[in-house]
Amino acid sequence: MFFVFLNCFFIGDEILFLRSSFGNPEYQFRLGYVFSRGRGIIKQNKIEAARHYQMAAIHDYAKAQLFLGFSYEKGEGVNKNMETAKFWYSRAAKNGNDSAKQRLQEIDK
Repeated sequence: MFFVFLNCFFIGDEILFLRSSFGNPEYQFRLGYVFSRGRGIIKQNKIEAARHYQMAAIHDYAKAQLFLGFSYEKGEGVNKNMETAKFWYSRAAKNGNDSAKQRLQEIDK
């Protein structure tokens, strides 16, 4: 098996690729999470976090849709936009994420 190790970071036992997650939504989400918090040699970068959440969210990865909703609700890495936040929360809820369902109920109060 051939692996390209350009533009990657080693974090624990995981290899997270900056330029490509090879289309795997779970790893795109994980990379977004690392950027949102900052870890090891990766500095916190909310814009990159939102970008990676978006890549995973468009592949119906519910957890990424929830976190992208948070990003839009709080304006972290993206322009604050409650309508877009609700859109992503509703997609996550439709994909079975209970936290997104709860967040939608709280927003609608």
